[in-house]
Amino acid sequence: MRNRFHFPLDITKYLFFRTCSSGDVYLPSCSLTLVTDLKIKSGEVKLESSTFKIDYKVGCFVKEKFVTISCIEVGKFVEPDKVRDDHHKLLLEGKTIINNIIKEFKFIDPKVIPVLGVQICGIKGDLVEIILASKKSYVAHRPLERLRVPLNCNDSDSANTFLRQLLYYKKHLADFSYDLKQMVNNHDDKSASFERVLGGHLFVPPNYIDWIDDCVERL
Repeated sequence: MRNRFHFPLDITKYLFFRTCSSGDVYLPSCSLTLVTDLKIKSGEVKLESSTFKIDYKVGCFVKEKFVTISCIEVGKFVEPDKVRDDHHKLLLEGKTIINNIIKEFKFIDPKVIPVLGVQICGIKGDLVEIILASKKSYVAHRPLERLRVPLNCNDSDSANTFLRQLLYYKKHLADFSYDLKQMVNNHDDKSASFERVLGGHLFVPPNYIDWIDDCVERL
């Protein structure tokens, strides 16, 4: 049992890690439920418009439709092939999330919707941000240092760094969710104003659908 790594089904309440070197490690919550409009779906759920099955997807409701804004990949064991495959998959999932948002809301500038994904394997992990910087050009980078789960409850420095990184992720999701809804609401308000004053046919919003690369299997 000491070699098992377990990620909770309810990550909104706590983070629980079983490390191979020090047993059980409990960390305080960085609860996503504090952001009331964020929803987490878990258990090998499917990412929309793709064949990817993911461990967790985080999203929000925009105009009563669930929109995925982030993915989390978790590996129980530190295996080089698994780490590499999950990292590659995380990049493709970020690309797919951007594509899905642009398909749904063609008027949103892709450069303002950075998608942040999380990969955790064993006691280490990554935060990876991907953005559509220009037409069909997806750019990925690591906004913070690699994640590292504290090996024991007395490792306060590592715990502090780890929790700060999780809070950074939480804030990113909250900001992303808010900004996405504001952009959609502003678009709808502008469209309604044009329709009342000049007629709806005169309102021509930007369209970024030709920016996306629809091959989700290609980086």
